[in-house]
Amino acid sequence: MEGPIVLKNNKNQQLVGILHKPKTKKKVPLVIVCHGFWASKTRPRFVELGRELEKNDIATLRFDFAGCGDSQGDFKKTNLYDEIKDLESVYKFVKKLKFINKNKIGIYAESFGTIVATLFINKHSKIKTLVLLAPALNQKYLIKSLYTREEIKFWKKNNYLDIKKGRVGIKWLTAVENKDFSNEAEKIKMPTLVVFGSKDKVVPLKESKKVFQKIKSYKKLIEIKNGDHTFMEHLPKKELIKVLTSWFKKCLK
Repeated sequence: MEGPIVLKNNKNQQLVGILHKPKTKKKVPLVIVCHGFWASKTRPRFVELGRELEKNDIATLRFDFAGCGDSQGDFKKTNLYDEIKDLESVYKFVKKLKFINKNKIGIYAESFGTIVATLFINKHSKIKTLVLLAPALNQKYLIKSLYTREEIKFWKKNNYLDIKKGRVGIKWLTAVENKDFSNEAEKIKMPTLVVFGSKDKVVPLKESKKVFQKIKSYKKLIEIKNGDHTFMEHLPKKELIKVLTSWFKKCLK
C-alpha cells in the first residue's frame, strides 16, 4: 500500500512524500530515500524500489526536499544545511509511526543527497544502515567539473545561476564551494553500501572509491554495469533495484 504523506520541516514548510506500507501487522523496518540535486521522489527507480521493498515487508518513505517536487519552499533560497534539517524532520516523523520498528531505519541516498545523508547520520548513529549511490561528497572537485569559471563568476556576482533545471541561488554555492566532505565518511558507524554506475560521467569512479576507502565500518562496493548517473535505462535500473533490495533485506530484517 502506498500513499501521500505531508509533514512540516523546521521552517514550517510542508514536505510531501510517498509512504510505502507493507500489509503485515507486525512492526517493519523502513528506508528513507534522499534524492539528489533538484530531483524528486517520483524518479522511476524510487517508485520501483519502494514497491519491491514493500513486497519484502520493508516500508519506504521517498520525499521531496523543500523547494523540490511537491514540497513547499523556494529552491533558490535553500542549501545543503537546509536539506539536512529536512531529513531530520523526516526522521522524527517516521520514528513516530506506530507500524515502524524505530531501531531498524535505513537511508538510501543518491548524488548530492549522499552529502546530506552522511552529515545527518554522523549525528544520528542509530540509523541501522546506509546506502550511497554515486557519492558526491567532493564538491570542491565536482563544482569545478560541472560549471565553468565564467558561470561561477556570474553566480557570485549576481547571487544566482540559471541552469537547465532552473535558477540556483548563491546560498547553494557558498555552502559547498571548495569543500570536500569525503573525510566525513570516516565517521560512519553502520553497515554501508557504496554503489556506482560504470558509465557515470558526473561522479567519477575514483570519487566513489575514495569515499568507500574512508568508511571504517562494515562496507561493500558494487559497480552496476552500464549504469550512468541517472539510471534511467531499464537493465541497469533493474540491477540497481535488485542490489538495493538484497542489501536492505540483509541489514534491516
